[in-house]
Amino acid sequence: MYRRILFAVLAAVWIGGCSSEQQRYKENRAGAHLSPRAKAQLSTKDLEQICALIAHSTRKRIICISTSSVRVHPNAFCVIVGYSWDIRSDFQSQFGLYYVRRDKQTWHILEGGDGLSESLVGLACEDPPP
Repeated sequence: MYRRILFAVLAAVWIGGCSSEQQRYKENRAGAHLSPRAKAQLSTKDLEQICALIAHSTRKRIICISTSSVRVHPNAFCVIVGYSWDIRSDFQSQFGLYYVRRDKQTWHILEGGDGLSESLVGLACEDPPP
C-alpha cells in the first residue's frame, strides 16, 4: 500500500518537473530578445539548443542573448535570465548571466549563475564593441 502511494507521489513529482522545464523552454523560445549580432550569427537550431540548455539549467527565463566580449569568452554568447516581472521571488537575485558556446555540435555553459544586478541587465543585452 505504502509503496503504491510513494510511487504515485514520485511519478507526479517527476512528471511535474518535466512539464515545467518544457514550459520554460517554450517561454524562452517565444520571449528571448536577440541582439543584432546574435540574431545574425545564431541559426534557429542554435537558438533551440540554447533555450533547451538554459531551461534545463535554471528556473529563470531567458531575457536576452547577445555576443560575448572577445576578452571574456571568444566565440561565446551571453544569456541573461530572470524571473518574470509578474512573479514575486524570495530569492536573493532576480537575474543571472550565463556564457554559452558551441563545441562541435553541442552547446555548453562555460560559466554563469545568479547575482546579476538589475541595473546591468540592459547593458548586458547589448553587443560589446568589436
